[in-house]
Amino acid sequence: MAAGRKIGDRLASWVNRAKIRAAQACLPPVKQYQSELLSMLCSPAGSADRSAGLDALIATALSAAGDAAKIDLADVSNRMSEGEKWPNIWPGEHYKLLAALVARLQPKTVVEVGTFLGLSALAMEKTLPPGGRIVTFDLLPWDSFATTCLRPGDFSDGRIEQILGDLADPAVFGAHEALLEKADLIFLDGPKNLAFERAFLRRLGTVKFAGPVLLVIDDIRLWAMLDIWREIPFPKLDVTSFGHFTGTGLVRLSPK
Repeated sequence: MAAGRKIGDRLASWVNRAKIRAAQACLPPVKQYQSELLSMLCSPAGSADRSAGLDALIATALSAAGDAAKIDLADVSNRMSEGEKWPNIWPGEHYKLLAALVARLQPKTVVEVGTFLGLSALAMEKTLPPGGRIVTFDLLPWDSFATTCLRPGDFSDGRIEQILGDLADPAVFGAHEALLEKADLIFLDGPKNLAFERAFLRRLGTVKFAGPVLLVIDDIRLWAMLDIWREIPFPKLDVTSFGHFTGTGLVRLSPK
């Protein structure tokens, strides 16, 4: 009886080790980086703006996290016709953090990549300063989604505008580069297919911004996004605990 249990235990152990080896063989390799680059990446080592960039991001993240807890997005949540009321959940979702970042930075121009149901745009519009605007890009019109939370009236005063186009396309990006140059905050919530994010971020690095820009990236903890996040050559900070459970990252883009 005891001998049988030992054989069973050994067999189970062997099967578990085999499963682990098989999983490791199937997973894509994660590149090796210096330890200091795993959660935040600045300009190349020794750069004069390394400390300034990180200090600015840390200060922004801490102040926005404190403000997020006090923001009520129940009116945005109530627009949802089904599912959990994500906008008013915090932490674990990024909507309150986005609203807090807008409240803190008071941006005149916000660019969003990925309209979908409009929840992020509505959350940011909640704290947008007078005269500010949110330009949201997508491949599909906002009203093509049956469960959209946007309404025609949301576009009547110019505070929210949708543009259809693929910003990974050089021609589309070039056509809207002047808009990106004026951006104060960019929220990237794209398809997470690697090709789009790499192309967009590469071109974003060539833009001559009018001033410092806060880039917020969604889902940086998804497996497909790990290398994308680590490859970003600008000051950055992982703030997942204050944002989306699938990952939220802040990046500071500076004028050329």
